Amino acid sequence: MQLHLGYHACPVYPLAVEAADGSGDMPPSKLFRIAARKMQFMDEARSSLRINDFITLHGIPPKAHQYVVNGRTPLEWLIDRYRVTTDKRSGIVNDPNGWFEQPEDLIDAIGRAVHVSVETVKIVDSLPPALED
Repeated sequence: MQLHLGYHACPVYPLAVEAADGSGDMPPSKLFRIAARKMQFMDEARSSLRINDFITLHGIPPKAHQYVVNGRTPLEWLIDRYRVTTDKRSGIVNDPNGWFEQPEDLIDAIGRAVHVSVETVKIVDSLPPALED
């Protein structure tokens, strides 16, 4: 329970940040901004996640995809919600970039979702088998 309720303060799973320019340097903050296009997994194992045209994360472990809530993993929920959208009727813009003090804080949010998923799978795997009626 504490893991899920305290997700915003849990450790950040270490993910490798790759800039599109391939320089190996940490990209400037402005390149971490979320766009209208959804983030997307870049490989079949879903170990790499393209944030936008400039940033890709690597090192998402398989266990991050084993914990499912209402048919999707927490990371899939995050990908679905963290993009710029405009409500067609009202014209109100939902811009998750405003949810972070610094644009690169998005990487920490993703790392926390991965951490919670991995740790939840570890906890579930450690439980004894269910009793049968």
